[in-house]
Amino acid sequence: MKTVVLLIVMSLGISVSLAADLTDSFKDLYKNKATLSVAEKAALKAVDIYLVPGIMAESFDWSDTRSYVDFSFATRNYFSTQRRLLKKNGFSAKVIRSSSYSVEETKAEIAKAIGQSTLKNRKTLFMTHSLGGLALLDELVSNEIHQENVLGVIFLQSPFAGSPMADLYQRYPYQSDVWLKPLLPFFNTSEATVAYLSIPARQVFMEVNAAAITRLINKLPVITVGGVANGARSIFDASVDVLAHGCVKTLGRCTTRQLHTGPYDDSDGLVPFKSSRLLGADYVKLRNADHGELVVNTPFESYDKKNLTISLLKLLLSKTNQ
Repeated sequence: MKTVVLLIVMSLGISVSLAADLTDSFKDLYKNKATLSVAEKAALKAVDIYLVPGIMAESFDWSDTRSYVDFSFATRNYFSTQRRLLKKNGFSAKVIRSSSYSVEETKAEIAKAIGQSTLKNRKTLFMTHSLGGLALLDELVSNEIHQENVLGVIFLQSPFAGSPMADLYQRYPYQSDVWLKPLLPFFNTSEATVAYLSIPARQVFMEVNAAAITRLINKLPVITVGGVANGARSIFDASVDVLAHGCVKTLGRCTTRQLHTGPYDDSDGLVPFKSSRLLGADYVKLRNADHGELVVNTPFESYDKKNLTISLLKLLLSKTNQ
């Protein structure tokens, strides 16, 4: 798919930025527990920071009544650590009210946030996760005027090329539709949202919007962050196996039928690493990171969210000065 997108962009005469692997730079910052400089703090105080959660965010927010299920008593709220950290430093930080039922609702909230900041003559900085990143990308390429008011974007674990797990859901192995479909409304989630995450849907989106996405990356500082949970302890062990081998394994042997026929890839359990990258955008690869640990509290966490957030913000701010 990336080759197809590249050919489309080149045929339109648009230059493509060369993506930089920022993994080592991130590791250095994270290992040394980097702190924000006076200049960096001043830059962040001058913008409104918006955190955009992903699918099922309603179930990880105790105050959100749209979901009948609440996990926040065990995990804390979605992006709660990041929001507290930013607020403690005196930054303007808000969690966008995203929707697992309708991507259009999330896009409308993003547009509203940008509009409110624009009225205050303030730029915006976005940190998104999973589906929230797809909604932001959709909004920014659909309404390119919004880009004028964005300082930069950090995309955490967004399946730009789609998630094979969404495709697997739509095939309903072992007649799983009998119990999966009825559960979706309890999480304020829809089949349309799952379909939006599928590989075919994402391929169409990326190809149709190839030129606009390239303009976005050439114009704004963008960093994509992908996780790899292969070989690490994770609550996503089963889905990591499926994306890496096509089946769930026990003691090295498949214990289910072939659920996924490839292409196989390292993943965070829901998003293949290759899918988390945007053509031309700088990226960070996080080893031993599953799909949940960067935004809520989960077992087997490998990264301190505060240190992670500061390190990523420093990387993004360094790009704004280039």
